[in-house]
Amino acid sequence: MQKQFPLLLIIFLVFMFFSCGNEGDAPVTFIEGTYLAKYQPEEGNPVYSTFMTFSKSGNVSIETFLTPIGFEELCLIAYSEGVYSIKGDEFSILFASFFGIDTSSFDVFEGCVPKNQLVNVLNTSNSTQKGSFIMDDKTNSFLLGYSCSETLGFISICDGSQTYSKVEASHYD
Repeated sequence: MQKQFPLLLIIFLVFMFFSCGNEGDAPVTFIEGTYLAKYQPEEGNPVYSTFMTFSKSGNVSIETFLTPIGFEELCLIAYSEGVYSIKGDEFSILFASFFGIDTSSFDVFEGCVPKNQLVNVLNTSNSTQKGSFIMDDKTNSFLLGYSCSETLGFISICDGSQTYSKVEASHYD
């Protein structure tokens, strides 16, 4: 037992050193499910709907739709995939892909663009998006805010944080 004591002491000290080094850091958390935020800049303007689907493994897919005035149909205007992390109230996405409308070929206000005709618009020099994140106690909704220079889909949301509410994925399939 005496020969094992120094080894156990060293293992204990190493464990304590690595486990106590980041006491002030918030742990990375992951959520699961599909969340929806709707945004209408002003009455009489089209409605933007953004669905974010999260996995507990850290993957996220984002689909942004527009409902043009006079239409009831959701028109896909952008979709992206990447990995996300939530650390305290800090939210971050590293995009792997980002597809959107080729505005020189389509006028989204005249009808929906087929998904296979969206073009890759990922800017690899700025493929990370960061924002503030506040989850409600029951994980049914969260508040997500970006600075005005950040965008989600094709929308620059400068009107403060947007509320995302949990939905069933089948609502927009």
